[in-house]
Amino acid sequence: MKPVVGVVGVIDVELPDFELVPFREGVPVDAVLIAPGDFRPDGIEEWVPVVEEPTAKAIRKAIGRWSVTIEDVENIHGVGTIVFGLLEGGRLREGGLVVREGHERAIRIREIRVDRRRVEFAEPGSEVAISFGPVPKTLFRRGFRLRPGREAQAVEKPPINADIKKAILDAVGDEPIGRGTPTICKTVDQTPQQLGNVFEELRREGKLVGFAGQWIKPRAFDEGVDRFLAALDALHSGQPNLASHPVGKVVGMARLGWSGKPLDRIVTRLVEKGAIMMRDEEVRRPAFKVNLGDRQRALLDKVVAIIQSGGINTPNAHEIGKRLPAPPQAINEILSLGEDVGEIVTLSDGVLFTADGLTEVRERLRAGTNGKPFTLAEMRDSFGTSRRVAVALLEYFDAIGFTERQGEKRIVKS
Repeated sequence: MKPVVGVVGVIDVELPDFELVPFREGVPVDAVLIAPGDFRPDGIEEWVPVVEEPTAKAIRKAIGRWSVTIEDVENIHGVGTIVFGLLEGGRLREGGLVVREGHERAIRIREIRVDRRRVEFAEPGSEVAISFGPVPKTLFRRGFRLRPGREAQAVEKPPINADIKKAILDAVGDEPIGRGTPTICKTVDQTPQQLGNVFEELRREGKLVGFAGQWIKPRAFDEGVDRFLAALDALHSGQPNLASHPVGKVVGMARLGWSGKPLDRIVTRLVEKGAIMMRDEEVRRPAFKVNLGDRQRALLDKVVAIIQSGGINTPNAHEIGKRLPAPPQAINEILSLGEDVGEIVTLSDGVLFTADGLTEVRERLRAGTNGKPFTLAEMRDSFGTSRRVAVALLEYFDAIGFTERQGEKRIVKS
């Protein structure tokens, strides 16, 4: 929000940083600008600065007279940091920029309250509560002053030499592994600081993609992704009884050379695009279905039956292990396989349900609430279960869009 300046007389200069209005008594302004040759009118409040030089610098200097002495600071969840203090010397406007003495960072005011009432601006002598949103509480200290801040001035960047772009692209090469920032900088005899803007411009132009400092040409990256997915498909085909495979094994089979943080970022991108799924450092194709052996199928059927027999209060992995003659590792593996084939779902806090069991719970919840909002406690009591199970179920239903939170209550959406 621009500071409002009341103008007396006629000025022939442009002041785009301010909102200029004809001065009239009673109109709230941050400063009064008197054009050369005009006289100071009546009705200017004592604290409002008067400027006779029609320049932005003079107006900013005049308006910059206010200050707030910090008396207390609070951090309120969902609101942010609130600073309480006494306003001195000038008008404080919502949306304005503020700096704390001894600190250079300018912070924008989100909201101002006087006597618990939200106001657009506060005048001198007011006890104010200033909301800054999610900024660190430690930035503000009792006894320090807040003063007007300034907008950061954009620095015009010099044009980037086309030759340096070509040199970087040549250094990156055409292989899917690309090149890291240090290697490129050494090749072109430049520092990372000197090349930072060049890398970003090449990224914006679609000539490079970057993953944690590893730069690859888009066509080469697409080729690498194709090789990665082909290797994963081959592993699925050759070992149909395994749901997933270690990332490193897939990369090695594809002969890509990706590793470390760049590999992590690449895998994350493939997950986000739906090309692969990842669990416990292993990956799989979303459409792949595990081909269970006879023993695996028999054990999974027993586990599903045990979970289903628990009704709403299903047993956990430890309790299932007590009822089956199988070691814990085998139980964990069969539970993972059950998830892979879509027959078992693990909710938060290790709560287990079968896919059919979750369908039954959903239909029971739909029928029981009949479109009316309900609390977690009401759902828990209605189903005769524990808070742990109720929380796990409702968090899962929220995530899949079956329920929606409305304050302390929820409602069935579909």
